[in-house]
Amino acid sequence: MNIRQIFGLLAAIACAGSVQAQRVGWEADFKTRFDNREFTGSSCNESQTIFLADLSTAVSYNWLDRNTLRFGVQMQKDFGDNRDYFSEVRPLASYAYRAERLGADVGIFSRDELRGDYSHAFFNDSLRVYDPTIQGMAVRYRNPKGLRAELVLNWEGMYSEYSREKFRIFGAIHKDWSREADKRWYVGGGLSMFHFANSALTEGNVVDNMLANPYVGFASKAAEVVRRNADGRPTVERPFWYDFRAGFLWAPQRDRIADEGWKTPMGGELRVRLGWKGLEFENNLYVGENLMPLFGRYGSELYAGERWYGTRDRIYNRTRLGYERSFASETIRVQAGMIFHTDGTGLYTQQVVQVSVRLGKTLYDQRNHPQR
Repeated sequence: MNIRQIFGLLAAIACAGSVQAQRVGWEADFKTRFDNREFTGSSCNESQTIFLADLSTAVSYNWLDRNTLRFGVQMQKDFGDNRDYFSEVRPLASYAYRAERLGADVGIFSRDELRGDYSHAFFNDSLRVYDPTIQGMAVRYRNPKGLRAELVLNWEGMYSEYSREKFRIFGAIHKDWSREADKRWYVGGGLSMFHFANSALTEGNVVDNMLANPYVGFASKAAEVVRRNADGRPTVERPFWYDFRAGFLWAPQRDRIADEGWKTPMGGELRVRLGWKGLEFENNLYVGENLMPLFGRYGSELYAGERWYGTRDRIYNRTRLGYERSFASETIRVQAGMIFHTDGTGLYTQQVVQVSVRLGKTLYDQRNHPQR
């Protein structure tokens, strides 16, 4: 039995009990990322070069248009790793619901499904690369009046002799107020609660780590402009756009085994983003206290945000100059950028280039007809 016959059998079984619209499909998402970090001399971070390939592929079954089951695998290979197998192989298995206002994912699914606009204090670049899946559930809501909300449960560690019990509940909310056709005020925020508990071999040192980030901003509503290439295929270009945001970061946390009570570091963050036809300038300025006071005890196991927010000099600035362009009917995307970091003691650089390819194909429709 060949692959086409297998998919045909799956579709036939699925359609046996219903005449509603159903589809069997295949999808793939490929990324190659080069990320060179020159942080020598920093008290907050270490130099590192990430260069890898990442491939996710899955078979999907969709019914009634709104419901989708996906089964697949996500694989990574660090370049230079001479082992004859992938560095990481993870399963993908999820149910997704998509409606006009409500969306949900349950199971093991990609972080790309998330829609919240989170500060770098929540999630760092390495986590987005090396932990690209969510194990748990996510619920999203949006309405035509500019309200968007997201709530996520990610189970990151199972209680055993080898690992601690760890889970993170986080989410975001955002509300637009439009006063002019091309401009908008908005308010919103992000919130995270991380429970870092015991393993079977460690007792009594449960740690609670929370982070809140309310913000207010003003942005353009620059619509996308569609142009056609010489071959007649459409390409999407963005005219000039901007986004200014001011926020507050508050990180209450406590180590229950230590008689220290709650630590409540805080600070302010100002973000400026400007863009024009794929070119982008972004600057994030944080002024405040060390948001990671327990890093020396638990390191990156406890903190998912950029290590720079553990600054000892009450300041961190991140400036990014980047370019992004899509090709081949939006299936290929190229991103490149230079990032400058300063933690009050020096200037450090990071260079990033990423090529992404996203493909999808319907193999069988609801009548079990192969799609060519």
